Amino acid sequence: MDNTIPTRIAVLKCTCPMCGRPDTALRGDWSAYTHKNPFTGEQCHGPDPEWLFTSRLRMNGLDVRPDATQRLRKTARAN
Repeated sequence: MDNTIPTRIAVLKCTCPMCGRPDTALRGDWSAYTHKNPFTGEQCHGPDPEWLFTSRLRMNGLDVRPDATQRLRKTARAN
């Protein structure tokens, strides 16, 4: 049985950081559905999926990179 999320299902709705369109649906592979820029009417393909995924993790305090962990430890020791 395949446990992957189908790419046609929206897993998150957020404001597009590229054009500012609210409620932009993101696919299971974290790519944005193509949509129109609300200000210019031109097509926007959304942000880089990797950037978007990591920014969402960081916003929720879930940055698990080794260098981020080291920075947290150094900050905790300094305080």
